[in-house]
Amino acid sequence: MRLPFCGLLRALVFAIALNVTATCVAFAEQEYSEEKLTAFVAATVAAESMARKWMQVINGTTSESLADTYRAQANADMIGAIRGTEGITYEEYLELVKAVRADPALAERVQEIYMARIPQ
Repeated sequence: MRLPFCGLLRALVFAIALNVTATCVAFAEQEYSEEKLTAFVAATVAAESMARKWMQVINGTTSESLADTYRAQANADMIGAIRGTEGITYEEYLELVKAVRADPALAERVQEIYMARIPQ
């Protein structure tokens, strides 16, 4: 079952924030190119893929300690997936996460790109 985009984005942001203490400043009224937004969506899809893979592993363990280890690896893998996406840096990704959360019009643009990319 797919999470709605905003729910997915919140879940990814929360998961990444658990182990990352990066400071990033979103610029007020920043314009983002279609290419940058498309790269953002691609990074989100890559991170989502990692999250799905690890959720199956985490949900299949009975050891809380092992689950914590898996969560840490999942976070590292999601960050790696974002960093490995062409056209966007990890820092730009974090900036865009904040911008999308703060700007409903930008969130709608990103959701349109996301929905066009993901088969229903």
